[in-house]
Amino acid sequence: MESLHIDDVKALAMSAHGDARARRSLFADALEGEGRRSANALWALTHLPSQDDVFIAEHRRELTALALGAADVTRRRLALTLLERLEWGVDQVDTALLDFCLGHLMDPSEAVGVRALCAKLAYRQCCHYPELLGELRQSLLMLDPALLKPGLKHVRNKILEGSGERRVESGERRTTRCGRPLSTLRSPLSTPDRLFSLRDEKYAAFQRPLLPNLAPESIIGVRTPALRLLAKELRGSAEAEAFLAALPHRYFEENQLHAFLVAQEKDYRRCIERLERFLPFVDNWATCDQLSPRVLGRHRAELLPEVRRWMASGHEYTCRFGIGMLMRYYLEDNTFSEEYLRWVAAIDREEYYVRMMQAWFFATALAKQWSASEPYMHDGRLPDWVRRKAIQKALESFRIPAEHKAHLRGLSFSALRDP
Repeated sequence: MESLHIDDVKALAMSAHGDARARRSLFADALEGEGRRSANALWALTHLPSQDDVFIAEHRRELTALALGAADVTRRRLALTLLERLEWGVDQVDTALLDFCLGHLMDPSEAVGVRALCAKLAYRQCCHYPELLGELRQSLLMLDPALLKPGLKHVRNKILEGSGERRVESGERRTTRCGRPLSTLRSPLSTPDRLFSLRDEKYAAFQRPLLPNLAPESIIGVRTPALRLLAKELRGSAEAEAFLAALPHRYFEENQLHAFLVAQEKDYRRCIERLERFLPFVDNWATCDQLSPRVLGRHRAELLPEVRRWMASGHEYTCRFGIGMLMRYYLEDNTFSEEYLRWVAAIDREEYYVRMMQAWFFATALAKQWSASEPYMHDGRLPDWVRRKAIQKALESFRIPAEHKAHLRGLSFSALRDP
């Protein structure tokens, strides 16, 4: 069967719009047809008027299965196009589809159109969960804009610009894709067994180069959304308490799960105790940066001495964690003091991940406290490598106005170049 002309596709869609039987026949061809016949039917379905979204929503599961299983990029893209036009409330979040989207979004061998649709669908689902939204932002920030095609670059930028705007209503009941509360999904497996049951070898292969200081065999390959859902499932259970006490852990994902469990702690003092026990065992940047208990932000006066103590730690990732907390909670106008800039500038460490966090801190300070932080970019108060990286990150930021970026570009070229 030959490809249809666009006019034929529109005519087919319009005829199906007014005929329920024709819509069902078209959908059957999309799912059961082979090759071009299936692609033509999917193409016609994408041109149905918005009034037919109810019909499309009734076949959400079949379209998801088609998107995940289609061998050819055309049908995969068209199925994702249909899914993207649907509403994605908290009850419609589909972990299999979300995992698929997060994986294919980061796959440079995937078609650009598919990657852009995966980014949109991931955002539509992650926006209900601040933790997942943060994970999506981290993934998008890992994509080098200079290497992206315009379409994908535009989607990336729009999501990064708007991903902080949507929030989950307090007290809202969160459910899995099948509508069951998370607490009903517990299994009798031990925690490591459960992690291996969620294993994705391709994802493990993707992660290993990003965590070069970890032994390859210590990375199981479990996607972060699945780990966060497992943490929610275990929260408050005896199994969680036993797991938190069983330090050190063997696998990277165990450390990630530990971080997500600690992040759920609502009692400030107990949270500090759990952090004190766990931080010495943190051995990678990902766990360090995703360890972000919200309760800390509600106790900023009490937290500040702890932050300074963590920054003074001889342990690489405890120091990085301390700088990260100072960046997260103490750069706003109502919490900022210029001495915080001096604290971070005074850290004289050679570890790469400490220096990168120093640069990240000053790039954020340039966005939030320009007048106080700008002198550090050219008066020798920062280690030169940190200064260069801070300028680089600032130039990539959406939060810094164009005139400030122009000023940073006007600094000496040596400030922008790696040694």
